[in-house]
Amino acid sequence: MKKLVILACTLMILTTFVSCGESSQDDSAILEDNVSDVITETNAEQEASMQNETAEQITENETTQAETEELTTVEAISETESEQESNITIVSHSLSKDYEDKDVLVIEYAYTNVKDDATSFSFACQDSVFQNGIECSSTIFGCDEVDVQQQLNDVQPGVTYNLKVGYLLQDMTNAHVVITDLFGNKTLLDETIDLGGGEGAVVDAENLQETYVKVVGHHMSKDYKDEDVLVVDYEYYNGSDESKSFIWSFSAKAFQNGVECDDTVLGCDDINSENSMNEIQPGVTITVSKGYHVTDMSDVTIQVEGLLNDKEYTSEVISLS
Repeated sequence: MKKLVILACTLMILTTFVSCGESSQDDSAILEDNVSDVITETNAEQEASMQNETAEQITENETTQAETEELTTVEAISETESEQESNITIVSHSLSKDYEDKDVLVIEYAYTNVKDDATSFSFACQDSVFQNGIECSSTIFGCDEVDVQQQLNDVQPGVTYNLKVGYLLQDMTNAHVVITDLFGNKTLLDETIDLGGGEGAVVDAENLQETYVKVVGHHMSKDYKDEDVLVVDYEYYNGSDESKSFIWSFSAKAFQNGVECDDTVLGCDDINSENSMNEIQPGVTITVSKGYHVTDMSDVTIQVEGLLNDKEYTSEVISLS
């Protein structure tokens, strides 16, 4: 624009000299032609510049739109992946028996592998069934409806596979089914199965007290080699905000004559090892039995500490005489 104003002023000045004579008129005509050419050239340059600016703006708008669409697509994919992580559903359930004639809840799951690699049910999630706030054992023997191999079979990406898992029932109260990812960070399934026996024990997870472990009893027993075993009964209350087992929360040791007692006890009917491995929900109390080999009838010192910390939960001396 500034160039156009200057050229216009020049043209006006030249025009005032027209009255100076014919020769001046000829010169003026030549200059007018030159000025006209300059103006035409300037207009062309300005138009080209405006076209370039418009093209750049269009390109910028298209880039912004593309980035927005890309972000929207990524968010949509993320939401889809998040939804796909809930890839396990309950198809059906039934009651059966194990080889000891104990009641077993058999749940049929539909498992869809949404991962990039072939993955089995066992390595894709953690499955638990709770009754009265205590986890039911999934170690089932002699139940014809349950094939453990199904849980270990790899499933290719995008494939849905139906499999059955058995859980040893405590009673006929409601069974609370909870399935998380392998590391327990995200819940994939949370449902309750009504077995006809009511809700079961009331779990107070709102008014949690501090986690504790205490010795509530002990007695002598024998293992499969007829060796002496001290069986200690612990009462464990879970005051944390997540389900935890005794064995993965505490280190419970026994010392006799200053030496740690061997707690690898096999074939002792008084010990239910499942109780120590089963998780209990927040606000729940469970009694866990643990066996220790003893060499004589001298006193035994019991020490229970946190498995991942040095906190002492209980320490006391048991007299065997």
